[in-house]
Amino acid sequence: MMALVVTALQASVPTSAPPPTLAQLTMPIVDATCRISDSQGRQHDLIVRQTGGRAYKKVNGDGSTWTPRTMVRHQVARDTAGIFDGFEFQTGPRETWPGRVEASRRSGPIMGRIVQVETIRTDRDNGYAILIRRNWPRPDVQMLGFCDVKKAPQAPLNAAETEEAIRQ
Repeated sequence: MMALVVTALQASVPTSAPPPTLAQLTMPIVDATCRISDSQGRQHDLIVRQTGGRAYKKVNGDGSTWTPRTMVRHQVARDTAGIFDGFEFQTGPRETWPGRVEASRRSGPIMGRIVQVETIRTDRDNGYAILIRRNWPRPDVQMLGFCDVKKAPQAPLNAAETEEAIRQ
């Protein structure tokens, strides 16, 4: 009888999950095709590609390891509204679909202006709402719309790429 109780207790003790793999921590490539409207109701096309966010193992001086990701980059392939002319997206190792990212103007007559892009999940698997604030940090939304998003897996960094990332 005692063996039965011990076995039942052992079965109910939670086991710890294995740590996530580098492939699981690597962000997908994102291709977003968006149809957006301005506050006057004019329709525009926006196509954005997100790359980066690839995981790798890094060993600290004390021998402990951690798993950083490479910087995430956004390339605007089409922007019929001219929202991102002369703007550069900030880079970081975090997810932006869904999420927020800012682009800033580094030079020119409106240097220092920031555009914020916020994406939000919808009830469709590959659909996202998009809100664009052209005068961030003012909360006014100047453009909004919907995006069809395709995500494709990418590999974590290989050994040579990891060495290069650690050197940087």
